Amino acid sequence: MHLSNKSVSSEIIYHEVFTALSSTLLRSIYGYQISGSDDPFLKEAIELVRNLSDAIMPTNFLVNVFPSLRYIPSWFPGTGWKQTACAWRKQKERAMFSLFNKTKEAIATGNYEPSMIASSLVNAQSHGLSPEEVDDYLNYAGITVYLGGAETTSNVFLIFAIAMMLYPETQRKAQMEIDGLIGDSRLPAMEDKHRLPYTNRLIQELLRWCPVGPTGKCVPHAATNDDIYRGFRIPKGAIVFANIWAMSRSEKIYEEPEEFNPDRFLDPLVPPCPVFGFGRRECPGSHFAESSMFIMIASILAVFNVEIPRNAQGEKVIPKLACKNTLIYHPEEFQLKLQPRSDRHTHLVYTEA
Repeated sequence: MHLSNKSVSSEIIYHEVFTALSSTLLRSIYGYQISGSDDPFLKEAIELVRNLSDAIMPTNFLVNVFPSLRYIPSWFPGTGWKQTACAWRKQKERAMFSLFNKTKEAIATGNYEPSMIASSLVNAQSHGLSPEEVDDYLNYAGITVYLGGAETTSNVFLIFAIAMMLYPETQRKAQMEIDGLIGDSRLPAMEDKHRLPYTNRLIQELLRWCPVGPTGKCVPHAATNDDIYRGFRIPKGAIVFANIWAMSRSEKIYEEPEEFNPDRFLDPLVPPCPVFGFGRRECPGSHFAESSMFIMIASILAVFNVEIPRNAQGEKVIPKLACKNTLIYHPEEFQLKLQPRSDRHTHLVYTEA
């Protein structure tokens, strides 16, 4: 993406961020370095994200609401979803097995990059697992960590762009804080995180204002014992989803919850929204996600103004916080303008980014 004064589609931004995150994640998980935005595995991963997000929504396929429909033969009229499911399953297996098998082959030759999967495969025998169990567990673990990190964090960035356009005063406050600490000679680093409290509150508010996983990152829990909550009986084994969206909109906890207000977290009694889940099913990649969000958002704030674009008539094209029909909150396509804050900041982008 080249720097210019023109507006750009949010989908282009999404792809750029997804690619950048993929480069880091795939190197860490599989020891794989992507070749660029046209990398074949990256294309498979993007398709897998789209298919999974569509498949899991109850409203997209009637069989999700009435599971017994899966027994209807595929030749029966109205069962085209079966062919779709078959094609998507094959695509999922391609995406899952290609890098996993590539890592296994590299280990067999003794020429492999250090990575999460490589380390786990090398040490698998010490855990007493069969080869089949190792392949099954690690295959799903690798793709889950990758998709969970790349997809959700990329969507947080789109929500950030909308927030900065709708609430420009928060953008200016964060930029003043970054300028006061860092200046314009370099980009923010992780060492700066604890010294940028407003920027951290801004990110915390992004996660509350529009949680990308409205039902606890879509991870179901199960009751380990019979329970009663506010008069409702929850039997042992019942599947329970955490309604993070409802929690983020609780007026008892968050005053004016529809407003984007990072300063609400100045009150020590206001808790962060539990967007990474709870208990044993809490997101294991939360530290990576928080670090990635800080570096990306702080760097953009340091060198760019995120602005509302104008149409051919000179009218502002104000974005709406509207969501596609998917389980992960992915904003509908919108236009935005990334304006370098000065020539010095433009130079900084090309020399340090």
